Amino acid sequence: MKRYIRHGCEGPQYDPYSYTEYVVNDGGDKVILHLGLVEYIKINKKIAFQVDSNITSKCLIQMFEGVMGISLEEMENEEHEKYVKCKKCGSTNIKDYDGMPGETLYICEKCHNICACDLDRSAIE
Repeated sequence: MKRYIRHGCEGPQYDPYSYTEYVVNDGGDKVILHLGLVEYIKINKKIAFQVDSNITSKCLIQMFEGVMGISLEEMENEEHEKYVKCKKCGSTNIKDYDGMPGETLYICEKCHNICACDLDRSAIE
């Protein structure tokens, strides 16, 4: 199963909007959650669900996560881990550790260098 995240712009050139697409391709079916100016779930090039008066953005995300069996946060973590590499030794063996409240440190298992960190403000506010 192939999972990845795409980013881009949509809308008119003079007033573009950014979008994020969460894509899951299991070899047969391709499912895309598109979050941007227009929000929808597309299955095999056909829009299956779209935000309207009956379906909210939150509901769309819950449907995608439930059917695909993975949360958007887990997909973002997977995507982040693909590109993390230690700048000191070049190792890709990076593990995440909790630091102070809301802080996540990405530490190289080989040379113990801190490669990156994230701060979740909602955990401390």
